[in-house]
Amino acid sequence: MLAVLEEAIRTYQRYACAHDLHGATLRTQVEEWFASDDCDWLFSFVAICDALGLESSYVRAGIGRLRERAETARRREARR
Repeated sequence: MLAVLEEAIRTYQRYACAHDLHGATLRTQVEEWFASDDCDWLFSFVAICDALGLESSYVRAGIGRLRERAETARRREARR
């Protein structure tokens, strides 16, 4: 379960600012997985957080900060 969460976070980091179809699709899928409140499926975001003793809202807030940082970095690069 930890590996699934780690891979989702890595994928999100990798494609947070993607504009190509593949990257944007992966980002959207991961965002939907993070946003889902489903706890019935064993590998849902909420079920994994519960199993690992993590507060899902805290992890979601961290994911939001990752996106903000990526957007800030992208804007800085665009200005150069």
